[in-house]
Amino acid sequence: MKLDSGRLEQLRFQLSLGDTSVPFGRQLLDTGQLVKGPLESGDWLLFRALPQFQVEQLPVDPSALEGRALGPARAETHGV
Repeated sequence: MKLDSGRLEQLRFQLSLGDTSVPFGRQLLDTGQLVKGPLESGDWLLFRALPQFQVEQLPVDPSALEGRALGPARAETHGV
């Protein structure tokens, strides 16, 4: 996939059904971004739909997710 920076990355993951130990598939409540999963680089991919049919795909260091409130995808968010 091509990130907003133009960098090409591969999304890779393996998850057991019911595993809630990782933020995969959950939404950051402060920004509304979806945590799509880990990239081959070790970063995590965040995704958000924007107005006018635009999308945002940003890599973040895993430490940037620590301590942030997560909810189920499509949860009501603030600041979006």
